[in-house]
Amino acid sequence: NGGYMSFLLACQLSDRIAAVASVTGSMTPQTYTACNPSHPTPVLQIHGTADGTVPYAGSPTWTYGIEDVLAYWVSYNNCDASPTVTAIENTSTTDGSTADHFLYANGDNGVTTEDVKIYDGVHDWPGVWGNMDIHASIEVCKFFSK
Repeated sequence: NGGYMSFLLACQLSDRIAAVASVTGSMTPQTYTACNPSHPTPVLQIHGTADGTVPYAGSPTWTYGIEDVLAYWVSYNNCDASPTVTAIENTSTTDGSTADHFLYANGDNGVTTEDVKIYDGVHDWPGVWGNMDIHASIEVCKFFSK
């Protein structure tokens, strides 16, 4: 539940949080509707479209869809509404998935909202198991180092 916790902290303790990253997490309806950050917050989301544990499209009773979560942060951060989309090289043709990086830039204070969308990816940690075209830990470290 680390991704869910990250978003909760960004919403409720943003005065202590500089940025958040979520790998296969999302926002609960309670977090989403009560979210009240005090400053623009850079966000990185990494999620598979075939995730059966935390559905990419969400579930009305317990989790928001990833597109809704991204739309919230793009709007809150005042980022460009249209992302720059970059295909991630399919270096592992046997993992059954591909990925794109969506960059919503130019937010207030220079923040970004970013998404690594893993097509046909499931509930896993990319680079360790599942999609092997990226390594989620490295992507999160690169994101936080900005």
